[in-house]
Amino acid sequence: MVGKVVQFSATDLGLLSKEQACQIIRLRASSSENVIFDDHAIERMLERDITRTDISTVLLEGEAREVTRADGGDWKVLMVKRITGVHVGVVTIILMEDGLYIVTVEEVI
Repeated sequence: MVGKVVQFSATDLGLLSKEQACQIIRLRASSSENVIFDDHAIERMLERDITRTDISTVLLEGEAREVTRADGGDWKVLMVKRITGVHVGVVTIILMEDGLYIVTVEEVI
Protein backbone atom coordinates (compact mmCIF):
# COMPACT_ATOMS: atom_id res chain seq x y z
CA MET A 1 0.00 0.00 0.00
CA VAL A 2 1.14 3.45 -0.82
CA GLY A 3 0.57 6.27 1.64
CA LYS A 4 -0.68 6.27 5.17
CA VAL A 5 -3.79 4.19 5.80
CA VAL A 6 -6.07 5.26 8.62
CA GLN A 7 -7.11 2.25 10.66
CA PHE A 8 -9.86 2.22 13.23
CA SER A 9 -11.76 -0.14 15.43
CA ALA A 10 -15.55 -0.38 15.56
CA THR A 11 -15.34 -0.37 19.32
CA ASP A 12 -13.22 2.79 19.27
CA LEU A 13 -15.78 4.65 17.17
CA GLY A 14 -19.30 4.45 18.50
CA LEU A 15 -20.27 6.98 15.86
CA LEU A 16 -18.46 8.16 12.78
CA SER A 17 -19.24 11.74 11.79
CA LYS A 18 -19.57 12.80 8.18
CA GLU A 19 -16.40 14.85 8.58
CA GLN A 20 -14.45 11.87 9.94
CA ALA A 21 -15.77 9.68 7.13
CA CYS A 22 -14.65 12.23 4.52
CA GLN A 23 -11.21 12.46 6.10
CA ILE A 24 -10.71 8.68 6.08
CA ILE A 25 -12.09 8.29 2.54
CA ARG A 26 -9.98 11.12 1.12
CA LEU A 27 -6.82 9.77 2.67
CA ARG A 28 -7.43 6.23 1.47
CA ALA A 29 -8.67 7.32 -2.00
CA SER A 30 -5.49 9.31 -2.57
CA SER A 31 -3.97 6.02 -3.74
CA SER A 32 -5.98 4.05 -6.31
CA GLU A 33 -4.48 0.85 -4.86
CA ASN A 34 -6.73 1.37 -1.83
CA VAL A 35 -9.98 1.39 -3.88
CA ILE A 36 -11.71 -1.90 -4.73
CA PHE A 37 -14.70 -1.96 -7.11
CA ASP A 38 -17.54 -4.45 -6.78
CA ASP A 39 -18.68 -5.94 -10.10
CA HIS A 40 -22.08 -4.32 -9.51
CA ALA A 41 -20.42 -0.89 -9.24
CA ILE A 42 -18.56 -1.44 -12.50
CA GLU A 43 -21.81 -2.44 -14.25
CA ARG A 44 -23.52 0.72 -12.98
CA MET A 45 -20.56 2.87 -14.04
CA LEU A 46 -20.84 1.51 -17.58
CA GLU A 47 -24.65 1.99 -17.63
CA ARG A 48 -24.38 5.57 -16.38
CA ASP A 49 -21.25 6.59 -18.28
CA ILE A 50 -19.36 7.30 -15.03
CA THR A 51 -15.58 6.84 -15.17
CA ARG A 52 -13.03 5.81 -12.56
CA THR A 53 -11.76 9.38 -12.73
CA ASP A 54 -15.27 10.57 -11.81
CA ILE A 55 -15.32 8.14 -8.88
CA SER A 56 -11.92 9.37 -7.73
CA THR A 57 -13.16 12.97 -7.89
CA VAL A 58 -16.23 12.10 -5.80
CA LEU A 59 -14.11 10.32 -3.19
CA LEU A 60 -11.47 13.05 -2.99
CA GLU A 61 -13.68 16.13 -3.24
CA GLY A 62 -17.25 15.05 -2.48
CA GLU A 63 -19.31 15.28 0.67
CA ALA A 64 -20.61 12.49 2.87
CA ARG A 65 -24.42 12.52 2.76
CA GLU A 66 -25.06 9.38 4.81
CA VAL A 67 -22.92 7.40 7.23
CA THR A 68 -24.25 4.07 8.56
CA ARG A 69 -22.92 0.77 9.83
CA ALA A 70 -22.45 -1.95 7.25
CA ASP A 71 -22.45 -5.67 7.94
CA GLY A 72 -19.40 -6.78 9.89
CA GLY A 73 -18.88 -3.42 11.60
CA ASP A 74 -17.47 -1.55 8.60
CA TRP A 75 -18.84 1.91 7.78
CA LYS A 76 -21.04 2.55 4.74
CA VAL A 77 -20.86 6.08 3.34
CA LEU A 78 -22.73 7.75 0.49
CA MET A 79 -20.27 10.22 -1.03
CA VAL A 80 -21.76 12.78 -3.44
CA LYS A 81 -20.34 15.39 -5.80
CA ARG A 82 -21.75 17.25 -8.78
CA ILE A 83 -19.88 16.25 -11.94
CA THR A 84 -20.79 17.64 -15.37
CA GLY A 85 -24.25 18.68 -14.25
CA VAL A 86 -25.13 15.48 -12.41
CA HIS A 87 -24.84 14.65 -8.71
CA VAL A 88 -22.88 11.39 -8.67
CA GLY A 89 -23.30 9.19 -5.59
CA VAL A 90 -20.74 6.56 -4.66
CA VAL A 91 -21.76 4.04 -2.01
CA THR A 92 -18.47 3.30 -0.28
CA ILE A 93 -17.54 0.86 2.47
CA ILE A 94 -14.66 1.97 4.69
CA LEU A 95 -13.05 -1.40 5.34
CA MET A 96 -11.91 -2.07 8.89
CA GLU A 97 -8.51 -3.41 7.86
CA ASP A 98 -7.77 -0.77 5.21
CA GLY A 99 -8.98 0.39 1.85
CA LEU A 100 -12.33 1.34 0.37
CA TYR A 101 -14.88 -0.94 -1.28
CA ILE A 102 -17.13 0.67 -3.88
CA VAL A 103 -20.55 -1.03 -3.75
CA THR A 104 -22.47 0.97 -6.36
CA VAL A 105 -22.60 4.22 -8.25
CA GLU A 106 -25.76 6.25 -8.80
CA GLU A 107 -27.15 9.59 -9.83
CA VAL A 108 -28.67 11.31 -6.79
CA ILE A 109 -31.05 14.21 -6.49
